[in-house]
Amino acid sequence: MTDVREPAASPRPRRAAGRGVRWCTGALVAGAALALGASPALAQGGDPSVDYPQDPVAVIAPGQTGEVKFGLKNPTTDFTGESTQDQLHMHLYAPAGTAFADDTVTPVGQAPGPWRCVRYSSTETHCDSEYNGVIASPGEVRQWKVNLTVAPDASYGTTLSQGGRVSFSYVDCNSFMYSPTMTLAVRTPPGL
Repeated sequence: MTDVREPAASPRPRRAAGRGVRWCTGALVAGAALALGASPALAQGGDPSVDYPQDPVAVIAPGQTGEVKFGLKNPTTDFTGESTQDQLHMHLYAPAGTAFADDTVTPVGQAPGPWRCVRYSSTETHCDSEYNGVIASPGEVRQWKVNLTVAPDASYGTTLSQGGRVSFSYVDCNSFMYSPTMTLAVRTPPGL
């Protein structure tokens, strides 16, 4: 017999009942505390994460394609951003002298995903995910990777980073949370 409260083929696992409500209630209490004088960064509703680019920078020869990582680190001891409404968004822009080799963003480790992406041009890709859950717990790093192709005429021994960036946002308790811009960069090897 089929339970009439849930479709026979659910497209994604369900969360425990009430988890989001309890978390959002906790966030409202935390928000009230912020309004009374706690951290101004969180009082503005922003995600306190910081850019965590690949280190060392990925090395890709001119005319070749390779993986490039980008990411965020949560430097706090008490903030845990959580996607609560199936709405994660990424806007990616390839550095000058590079192009996206495909329209995929791959989570590294426990990073949120999977992602559905649309490449608007060789240098611009937009992605969405229906991920629900913690973005990055205090002290944790989350990274993703993309495939970039370096232009055949790029100079050797150069870091290509101009314009390379990723914007990331998510919905947490009916509020849009915006992370800082993530760096997307590539280095070409030394000349021959």
